Amino acid sequence: NYKKKKKYINSAQVVDINSDYRVLKEDKNLKVIYITHSIGLNWFLKKRRRCNALINFFSAPNFFNFQKEKIKTKKIVDLMIKQLDYKPSDVLEKFHKNCGIENFKWKKIIEVKNLKKNLLSLLKKDFSCEFKNLNIKVLTLISDGDSIFNACKKKIEALKFSKHKIVNLKNKPHGFPMLDPVETSNIIEEFIMSLNNE
Repeated sequence: NYKKKKKYINSAQVVDINSDYRVLKEDKNLKVIYITHSIGLNWFLKKRRRCNALINFFSAPNFFNFQKEKIKTKKIVDLMIKQLDYKPSDVLEKFHKNCGIENFKWKKIIEVKNLKKNLLSLLKKDFSCEFKNLNIKVLTLISDGDSIFNACKKKIEALKFSKHKIVNLKNKPHGFPMLDPVETSNIIEEFIMSLNNE
């Protein structure tokens, strides 16, 4: 219930990033914070949107290079892409299970066409340079319970710069932001409050 949140929430403005980005471009006084999850980080780095801070859940600028088992993960993604053409329901069911959302009522938002498109882009894109060139406050969250993005902590630490904070969560699945919105909102709130206190 956002009505019970601290005062800063009263001045927050949520916009549709696809249709209302003009609002952010036109009002230079707005403090803009992007919150991305999984492949959403790639979208953000590709678009190079103006903002004051970034909260990044369970992702890295290169999906494979920052995982514990890079080659194994690439083979899994290759297989998923192939199987999506002839048994998509099996692929989605396994994907939902690995995300921890197999019983989640919103899981149908993940469509076969979009999943395949995103998987193909993971194979082709590397945004490591764009990430390292960020000059904003960044909070990256990874989890040892994430079966989709099984992050290598040492490699993730190599992305660290003065404005980049990395938090390791315990036993949180890839779908954590959807499965636990209360804890997720607390993480977001704490980060925003830290910005306000600077």
